[in-house]
Amino acid sequence: MMLVKCLACDADNDPRATGGYCDSCGKKLPPASMVSPRRDRSGMTTDVPEPIAPRRSRISEALYSAAVVQLVAGGLFLILGLNLFATAPARFLTTVMLLTLVPTVGLALCGVLERTWGQMWPVVALVGYPVWIAIGFLIHPALAVGWLVVNGVVILVLLWVLWIHLRL
Repeated sequence: MMLVKCLACDADNDPRATGGYCDSCGKKLPPASMVSPRRDRSGMTTDVPEPIAPRRSRISEALYSAAVVQLVAGGLFLILGLNLFATAPARFLTTVMLLTLVPTVGLALCGVLERTWGQMWPVVALVGYPVWIAIGFLIHPALAVGWLVVNGVVILVLLWVLWIHLRL
């Protein structure tokens, strides 16, 4: 049992038993009081800080960021993209949704797989994205030319993800 002094009334409290509130005055105990100290084998507490998050976590978060950038850029293209064309291309809405959502799901999946299996998923995303660009030209060549702006932004973000991957 660990006792914590209340900052308001100086009463000793067991934060786990009282739910983080003082028994005497009812004020909230300091947030750190709910954290159990680390103990070594002898039972003594140590002041060892929590380990830093694994490097895969930072890389997968960067891949999630790339997925969000893809989604936002696709949404902006959906709103502003018609200004690039003299006449609206056929199946504009469905094609833009396809060109936005498939790589967004793919990048998010790379983030999940990088967190669970590690290592090469940023490279897979950076190699797979140009393949998706080529598929976009096969799906709708006229729209894919205007979509190159979105592709350029996402490739820059993927290069940033690769830089993080190589730096760690």
